[in-house]
Amino acid sequence: MNTGCTFVVQGALWYVVCLVQDVATVTCPLCVNAIMFTLLLVCSGAASLARTIGRRMQSCAGGGAVLRMARAHGVLVGLGDRMAAAYYPTLFVLISGLLATSLLATFNVATGSFETYTAFLVPAPLLFYYNIATISDNLATSTMAVCEAAWGSPWTEEGVPERRVVLNMMTRAQKACSVRVPLLGEVTLPVFKDSMRQWYSFLQMIRSING
Repeated sequence: MNTGCTFVVQGALWYVVCLVQDVATVTCPLCVNAIMFTLLLVCSGAASLARTIGRRMQSCAGGGAVLRMARAHGVLVGLGDRMAAAYYPTLFVLISGLLATSLLATFNVATGSFETYTAFLVPAPLLFYYNIATISDNLATSTMAVCEAAWGSPWTEEGVPERRVVLNMMTRAQKACSVRVPLLGEVTLPVFKDSMRQWYSFLQMIRSING
């Protein structure tokens, strides 16, 4: 069984736990946040390196240092991709299980009873996808800045081996700033924000109607 399958099985077990035990409403978010925080640190490190590489390119200084940073950037990006491939299915199952525990509260909202617990718990999967899209957006933006810094500078000289290596690393195609959501298709940051506004407007309307 590979790493990805192991995490999926683990997530399925957490799904069952979330359905039958109230303690899961506390431990499940902690697990999700811990995994998300680790992934965020890796991607933030890669984005920070990309910004530093861009500044070094503009000043045309420290070719060897830039090459080492570019290699480190490639390692972090690769690590982030592997973490995402392994954790995304598990995280989706974890959050789905967490969401299942709020079905009763959701029913209460539909029947006219407003609860703060429901207002924050029901959009939990959307918050997860928002975090993923934000990480992807920040990393893509910072890496594209490296391409802009290299354009028209001595770093475009193909005769310098280390510069060619750096350019090949930093100008690779970036992922789109959106995520593939099961049953919903592609979700971008503007779409997410608009859906969240509509959700809370709906809750406010229910609360105002029921006093």
